[in-house]
Amino acid sequence: MGFKNQLFKVASAITGGVSSFVSVAVLGEFLGSGDIDLILGFLSAGSIAAASGWNTVRLHKQQKKELFQKKQLDILYLAVQNHGQLTPTQVALQTNTPIDETKEILDSLSDAGAMELQVSNKGNLVYTLIDEVYLENHLEKIG
Repeated sequence: MGFKNQLFKVASAITGGVSSFVSVAVLGEFLGSGDIDLILGFLSAGSIAAASGWNTVRLHKQQKKELFQKKQLDILYLAVQNHGQLTPTQVALQTNTPIDETKEILDSLSDAGAMELQVSNKGNLVYTLIDEVYLENHLEKIG
């Protein structure tokens, strides 16, 4: 997990915790006052805030998923450019992506059946593009 993701989760947890504490304290005061309109207004505002927070988390997850899929496509294109074979180090350097994230993406492509993990004669991990027909057609087009 990247530093930004960890920071986002920590900030969300702190904000949520403080917000919950304040909300409970304020609700207790409102309940003590017996003003039903004030209590209902507070609960409505809390529901809207909770829905907004949930929507923000959902959008963050969607953006993260879309970025991951874009990186998968970038790596597949890179594989085609490299005659169907890539190493994790090569991908990390060419895409400026951390090696652990690169390995995760390559493994996901392997799990999806787009690439196959092999070990070279020298003992290096090599991911090979499985769709050889596409690879051959593309290589013929580019010369």
